[in-house]
Amino acid sequence: MTPWKEKTGVLEARISELERENVALKGFAWAASHDLKEPLRGITLNLELLENSAEGKLDAKEKKYLRFALTSAHLMSTVLPAVEHFVRVQTEEPVLSDVDCEAVVNNVTLLLRSSIAECGGSVTWNGLPRMRCSETLLTHVFLNLIDNAIKYRSEDPPQVIIQSKLDGGYWFFSVADNGTGIDSKYLEYIFEPFGRVQPRRKSGSGIGLALCRAAVERLGGRIWAEAATSGGGSIFRFTLPAET
Repeated sequence: MTPWKEKTGVLEARISELERENVALKGFAWAASHDLKEPLRGITLNLELLENSAEGKLDAKEKKYLRFALTSAHLMSTVLPAVEHFVRVQTEEPVLSDVDCEAVVNNVTLLLRSSIAECGGSVTWNGLPRMRCSETLLTHVFLNLIDNAIKYRSEDPPQVIIQSKLDGGYWFFSVADNGTGIDSKYLEYIFEPFGRVQPRRKSGSGIGLALCRAAVERLGGRIWAEAATSGGGSIFRFTLPAET
């Protein structure tokens, strides 16, 4: 066998392997979004019925155990859809279109308007570009970054500032906040699935930043985090190709 035929055979085998892995991942996403949701609903419903029927009959320790079980069930109800989104982002080809980034951010702030208003927060942006991109994936990115800035806020009202600039064929985006910040040793770890740094008391699936990285990388860019140089907080930066 000639060298080029041997290399072609190895490449074809690898492509077939990746296709099988994608099928397996999609099957997992289907299980997470369908096969597991119904049993989880049953568990949650029966725990709630038990809590109501046992009102006034449980001691403090028993109430604590029941409340913990309910909290865990509700947490799983947020994790399963997040896992489905994560797998879909990694396995499905993004649909590209002409996207107005300012419109995407505006829609995200509308989705989060109750959370933003409740804590007296603000989200500001200006001069974000129009570009060829996936509106769905870009929405995932901004939604998770802004939502995290609201959740992990400091004692001051959260302020989120979104900026962009064109440099060397890429758009560079930054999402800066004045929140609790991130220790420098965790700046890479936080992008791993379930890579939580903050205590579990914060709501959320633990997959948001992993989904952000998967979405940005599917679009040909990269994402990273930095500690703010002054005033506390964090800065999330990501790049996207200016032309796709």
